[in-house]
Amino acid sequence: WNGSRAAVQGRLQTQALLRAEAILAELAVGAIPLQASTSQAFPDDEHWSWNVNPGQTAYPELIAVEVTVSHSGGSSLGNISQSLTRWMRDPAIFEAALIEQQAASSASSTSSTSQ
Repeated sequence: WNGSRAAVQGRLQTQALLRAEAILAELAVGAIPLQASTSQAFPDDEHWSWNVNPGQTAYPELIAVEVTVSHSGGSSLGNISQSLTRWMRDPAIFEAALIEQQAASSASSTSSTSQ
């Protein structure tokens, strides 16, 4: 019985880590908005859910994003929760910097073509 329990727990922990990494990757590329969310269900399995908790860091341009993936099974053996944290660029700061850079670039190209 102990071996079966350990195998089930190991499989669920591995799946939780893979699912958390997938959510973090989607957050990093912007496929999922970088905002706090609770109890979002995975479309492939209703027993799995995820939460996002963005937090502040000592660096204003970085956000510590914590993703928690949970599985709720029919028994305590199937209940598991796993969290991963990754530091990411704050999209608001980098979007503003990109807009400024594009504006400066277009202004310099306009002034150089008018001379």
